[in-house]
Amino acid sequence: MRSVWTEVGVIGVDAGCVLLGDPCYWMKEEDYDKYILEAYSKKQSMTHQIKYDMGHKGKGMIISSGYGDGLYPVETKFNKEGRVKEVRIRFIDG
Repeated sequence: MRSVWTEVGVIGVDAGCVLLGDPCYWMKEEDYDKYILEAYSKKQSMTHQIKYDMGHKGKGMIISSGYGDGLYPVETKFNKEGRVKEVRIRFIDG
């Protein structure tokens, strides 16, 4: 069976970027501006690795949404067992 991309929903963007991370770590209201401003202050508006308080990678990623605000399709590929294998957010067609 060949794995194909299947649209499973959309993500709304109003900050010009998306956050990928484990929901149990996110997000206190006072942290939101800190992480967004940190990403842009380092001129890493395309991608920005968010580190845990101890300094190691993995807490999350901030990723630019291409042209900014809007609704973007979220697609997945599933393995033979029906588990999510890959996730893709299409910010720009073509």
